Amino acid sequence: MPWERPPERIRDLIRQGAELIVHHESAWLDAFTAGLMQSPGMEATLIDPVLATETERAARTTVVRWAMSNITDPGAPVVPALDADIVEISRDLVRRGLDELALASYRIGQTASWTLLVRVAFSLTSEPEELEVLLDVLAQSIAEYIEGTLVLVAERVRIDREELHRGTHPQRRETLALLLEGAPFPIDRAEMRLGYSLRRTHTAVVAWSTEPGTELGHLERAVALLVERAHSAAAFTIVPAAATLWAWVPGDTKIDARDLLDPIDAASDVRIAIGSPAHGPEGFRRSHTEALLTQQMLSRSPYGQRAATYDEVKLATAMIPDRSDLFVRETLGGLVDAEAALRHTVLTFVRELGSVSRAAESLHAHRNTIVRRLAHADTLLPRPLSENPVHVAVALELAHWHGAGDTAQHRLRGPSAAQK
Repeated sequence: MPWERPPERIRDLIRQGAELIVHHESAWLDAFTAGLMQSPGMEATLIDPVLATETERAARTTVVRWAMSNITDPGAPVVPALDADIVEISRDLVRRGLDELALASYRIGQTASWTLLVRVAFSLTSEPEELEVLLDVLAQSIAEYIEGTLVLVAERVRIDREELHRGTHPQRRETLALLLEGAPFPIDRAEMRLGYSLRRTHTAVVAWSTEPGTELGHLERAVALLVERAHSAAAFTIVPAAATLWAWVPGDTKIDARDLLDPIDAASDVRIAIGSPAHGPEGFRRSHTEALLTQQMLSRSPYGQRAATYDEVKLATAMIPDRSDLFVRETLGGLVDAEAALRHTVLTFVRELGSVSRAAESLHAHRNTIVRRLAHADTLLPRPLSENPVHVAVALELAHWHGAGDTAQHRLRGPSAAQK
């Protein structure tokens, strides 16, 4: 459709709307990205924290580019471009075999963008005639901009796909994908292609970062330090995305997340999730699945924990997410909104099998302090702790890993809060 210069009043409204988007990002763009990520078809990005973060960044970049252009020349056609954030997410989706999502997400994003622009338009004017013209111009502008961007992304996906197939390890990636899917595959051939023995015990690790511009070397160093702590041979590693490293550490040693404090501190933008030691090809797959589940728990936890093992999150992963909030509130009652120190004391007491002395030692607190806290907790719980210790412990674990039942005013701050 040929472009016609909108009336000056409409141009002024477009400029105001674009400025609202750019200068009030927390209000407008947060609503936009939330709507986009919850849209049907985006499920594959939600389960991976790296893809989710990259998708949100690319979506914001796309909308902000449109808005900046409309501040400079309101209503004029916006020239599409591939910013670094868009190139990054497109490449990572191709690496994961999600080529179609790389393109479909822009169609989904167009709908979310239009919803954003309608909200902005109605915040600027209530005059029916102005709204009609304004919405017509905005609809044409965002549609042509997204279409143009989609053409560029499609070409980028084609290039990335060709580069991936020309790479030195296409068979390695294909073999790994088959193993992780549980497809039948000769072990000898798989080991030859991977250059790694599957007939042993291994522990899967996922190292990742959601910070923009994270260097792969940071992830590799964190995993190398982990391997050193486990007294293991070199790990088998593969890079599924720009800011993610998958690894399998050979050996029977069970890795303790506390041993990862130094590796994490050495690369502060890195987070690490660890599966359980498991044997053979099936163990290779199962431990990786556990590491991915642990990654999801870490990414959802609001308390900033940077490393965890599957054993730590196993109970939380077994719960049904849409029932967890109700379970937590029914089980904990007033304790759900109590201080983090009190909640952590109760959980530690249950973990120490009801021993006040061991709980006091674990928390570096006086025995009388623990007794007072437990007595206070009993006044908040619907049932005394002694009558319902397992359910209370499960509810506290869910509150920690899922944020279930939490309020904005009272968030668990982790073990350190209980020791102050």
